[in-house]
Amino acid sequence: MLTELVVEVLLVTSSGALSPGPLTIAILREGARKGWKEGFDAALGHVIVEFPLTILLALGASMILSSDVCVIATGILGGSSLLILAALSLLDVLRSVRGVELECREWNMSGVTLGILLSALNPQFLAWWATVGLKIVVDIVAYGGLALLFALYLLHAWVDFTWLTLLAYMSYRGLRFSGRLRTLISALFTIILAYYGISFLANSLLVLSRFQ
Repeated sequence: MLTELVVEVLLVTSSGALSPGPLTIAILREGARKGWKEGFDAALGHVIVEFPLTILLALGASMILSSDVCVIATGILGGSSLLILAALSLLDVLRSVRGVELECREWNMSGVTLGILLSALNPQFLAWWATVGLKIVVDIVAYGGLALLFALYLLHAWVDFTWLTLLAYMSYRGLRFSGRLRTLISALFTIILAYYGISFLANSLLVLSRFQ
């Protein structure tokens, strides 16, 4: 079970971390001017918002973890959300979307501030943790409590720091993903999202069958 949770955290949360979004685009832009440290600082700002959010979810979830209703509800909600995200990712693959550049005036703010603002004010980020993220938090706390949640969150945070730092460095060095490589990466995460979406729904249906 612990191994499954580790894999779940690394693959599902990484698929969210690596998906293009406002913070990703901003780091590609700012990294070109300031270098790799901009990505590292932005990841720190992102974690400042995200970690307390996971703790709040855990504290709220811990009171209802023994409820089959909670398992069913979070499984259906999280699984459905993952399948929707997988469908959107599939469209991205089929369309072979080109890179998007952020066009705006120069801003004078630290990478940490950038990470905080583009995380806390991103409705997609909040919606992800309220649906898919909640299911993962429930699974972790049910198995090992807050201590395990903290340990596994460090695994996820490592991905955030590595990815955003790498993006900033690549942008600074003038590197970009090729269209084919980007399509392959999108296809990979489409499969991962779909797998966990089906898995979450199947588990919920299994629990629901006990009531019949």
